Amino acid sequence: MSENFGLKIGLEGEKEFKKSLAEINNSFKVLGSEMKLVDSQFDKNDKSAEALTARNQVLNKEIDQQKQKIETLRSALANAAESFGENDRRTQSWQIQLNNAQAALNGMERELNSNNAALSNADNGFDEAGDEAKNFSNSVKKAADTSTDADGKLSRLGDTAKKIGAALGAAAAAVGTACVAAGKKLWDMANEVGAAGDQIDKTSQKIGISAESYQKWGYVFERCGADVDNLQSGMKKLSTVITDAAAGSDSATEKLAAVGLSIEDLNGKSQDEQLSIVIAALQGMEAGAERTAAANDLLGKSATDMAAVLNMSAEETERLKQEVEDYGMIMSNEAVAASAAFEDSLTTLSHTAGGLKNRMVGELLPGITQITDGLADLLAGNDNAADELKNGVSSVIDAIKTLIPQAAKLVFFSQNAVNYDRCHTGDKSTHKR
Repeated sequence: MSENFGLKIGLEGEKEFKKSLAEINNSFKVLGSEMKLVDSQFDKNDKSAEALTARNQVLNKEIDQQKQKIETLRSALANAAESFGENDRRTQSWQIQLNNAQAALNGMERELNSNNAALSNADNGFDEAGDEAKNFSNSVKKAADTSTDADGKLSRLGDTAKKIGAALGAAAAAVGTACVAAGKKLWDMANEVGAAGDQIDKTSQKIGISAESYQKWGYVFERCGADVDNLQSGMKKLSTVITDAAAGSDSATEKLAAVGLSIEDLNGKSQDEQLSIVIAALQGMEAGAERTAAANDLLGKSATDMAAVLNMSAEETERLKQEVEDYGMIMSNEAVAASAAFEDSLTTLSHTAGGLKNRMVGELLPGITQITDGLADLLAGNDNAADELKNGVSSVIDAIKTLIPQAAKLVFFSQNAVNYDRCHTGDKSTHKR
């Protein structure tokens, strides 16, 4: 602000302060609209680096404006106290505004610090592998330096281990940074779609209908305030009734007849078709005790959950199903199978990585144990400490030399397995349903 408020006291000074604050508040309206724009681009709970960075850019502008507002309010408070006295209503009003502005600034800075911490944690996560390798190599170097008097060759072994660790650390950091820059958003999207498709695949199988049919009925049920997943027990009940009727059961035949159906209407039909036929028949009945009893006989306790669906007409139901297709809300059976295969591949990769870690650490443990025993003997003054340290370091280095190519081979194999599953998910024989 260019105004020299110290030269303007009394009512004239207060007027100038109010004018400056009005300008600052107008700036906040613009910044508020920028933050709304950011919120519309990302989900409110989105903690991705892109979302946090976008929010931080607006937050920094808001913090600068808030600090300017606080300085203006401090000057206004001092002016009012000098002009009207500290106990004057106008002075107290300025004090309240200053307190509120400072509290708002504290909230903005806390949010900014929280966002920065989340961004920092994300970066630190990609450096962990490299840091662990460097820390281990530094420990080996220290052990080697400690026993230099016993055997100068041990120091050179420590240097070699340090170089290996540094190289592994640098490679891990470089790979992590490149992966984040090139494909984090695509990976997140693949994970989200894969998880959704996998859930559709598993739940549709439990109910006993196709993935596409499950999604259509899911939309119909959702529009009625019901949950399609509750249909699982109903489909089991319906399948039993149809099977019994086909076997000649009078009771099952009567249950079908109560809704105007016979076994001939359902024989040879898929479970998707049987479900649609039965629901349409129930929708064609007049609401009341008779329809409720018939629905319970055919669908069991699921009939209660889908009462709102039964109150619709068959035409309305088909219109909603068609709406799912027209608006592209549905994942095809092939896409759902691909999602399930992707999730299976992730599970395989996760277990492979866990097994690889356990195997590597297991093969390193004997050498590490020798090193720790050697350090203990060194502190105790035992003569064999130097030999133990040297043998331990040699064992660790030999194990690392053996494990590096094995690890590279396993990672290469796992990645190719994932790529193979992705390329062949259209082939039903390659995916165990």
